[in-house]
Amino acid sequence: MENMHAARKVLLAGELTLSALERDVALRGGDIRDCGSEAIAEVSVRLGCSHTMASHFCDLGVDLRLRLPRTRAAFLAGELDYARAWRIHRETARLLPATVALLEAEIVESAK
Repeated sequence: MENMHAARKVLLAGELTLSALERDVALRGGDIRDCGSEAIAEVSVRLGCSHTMASHFCDLGVDLRLRLPRTRAAFLAGELDYARAWRIHRETARLLPATVALLEAEIVESAK
């Protein structure tokens, strides 16, 4: 249950980050400013955590939504804890999307 709750917090932080980005693009006509800091500050205040932890939640939440669907599903199901989901995010960050798509299922199974 704890893993499932952590996943929901992380995904909501990612949603907040993406909506701040969309709003910034809409308001500024593609001139993206520092909307990420606004989302991080809001997550930090709402969750009562440090700026660094909020930044990690936002980064991971965006990545789970856009790039790591199998990791997201396993995290939401409680099969992965935050540390494992974060590690997958960090270790695959520099891989091409096609490479991640090929490897993610095996990575998630290993992490379980």
